Amino acid sequence: MRVLTLFLAAAIIGFLAAPGLSQSIYVWDKDHNLLFADPEGGGNVDATYGVKKALDELGYAYTFGGALPSDISGYDVIFVIMGTYC
Repeated sequence: MRVLTLFLAAAIIGFLAAPGLSQSIYVWDKDHNLLFADPEGGGNVDATYGVKKALDELGYAYTFGGALPSDISGYDVIFVIMGTYC
């Protein structure tokens, strides 16, 4: 599931990476920090970890929150993190 999240995040970010474009990104933590075991580094992480890590490594600025803003017109991309479910 984590690999799929990272793949989708990379695909969307790659699509938005056109030269000269600036994106406003919102990461919505809809699962309210539900933790699971991190298979790579040990310990626990939440479902937003992969998306935030990809955005940080690519140098993108983003806004993060636990609630969807009432006005989303200022955002070009909204990542809705719904957790990891079987």
